[in-house]
Amino acid sequence: MNLQDILKEIRHADNDYQLFEENDRIAIGLSGGKDSVLLIEALNTLKMFNDYHFEIVVIHIDLGFGNMDFSKIDDYCKSKEIEIYHEKSQVYEILKHYEKDGKLSCSRCSKYKKACMAQAALKYNCNKIAFGHHADDAIETLFMNMMHGAKIATFEPKMDLEKSGLTFIRPFIYTFEKDITKVCNQLKLPVVVSTCPNDKHTERQRIKEMLDEI
Repeated sequence: MNLQDILKEIRHADNDYQLFEENDRIAIGLSGGKDSVLLIEALNTLKMFNDYHFEIVVIHIDLGFGNMDFSKIDDYCKSKEIEIYHEKSQVYEILKHYEKDGKLSCSRCSKYKKACMAQAALKYNCNKIAFGHHADDAIETLFMNMMHGAKIATFEPKMDLEKSGLTFIRPFIYTFEKDITKVCNQLKLPVVVSTCPNDKHTERQRIKEMLDEI
């Protein structure tokens, strides 16, 4: 598995779901983790060899957890001549008001983060938002919905938001986490460790471990 294999999977997803269009300006949601950082590398490479032209912009929503150093990712984007923006938010301060048993609400955090990302994407004249959600995320979401939401469903590879005119895309829908980790290590991409208090202690992590055991 290498970057070329990742690009093939993205092209496969594009063929199936028409993720990219001529003159797209795509905001890549940067968390700092391996998924979002590899997505930057992959889309930046893809746009150089694609049949149609599109631009990418990297946007990091600072949720307010603190102690996360993005300087290496900033340097990486600068070396690639990629626009990168850091947007402050009050998400963590809001989430603390809804703590239950000492834990933050992941679903509420996700909802607020997407709203902030949509606002920032419009600010920087983007028409699409790309997230680094991968095939494992889709499978885990399916099981979470079945076990806790009483429905058989997962997220869409492409979703239009009528109110804002934006489109969410997930180019890694056919890519698995182990391959993302492998290619990130191969390319020695800069990754920032999350300081979220819930990190590694979420229901998604429990589902992930359950599926691994199965």
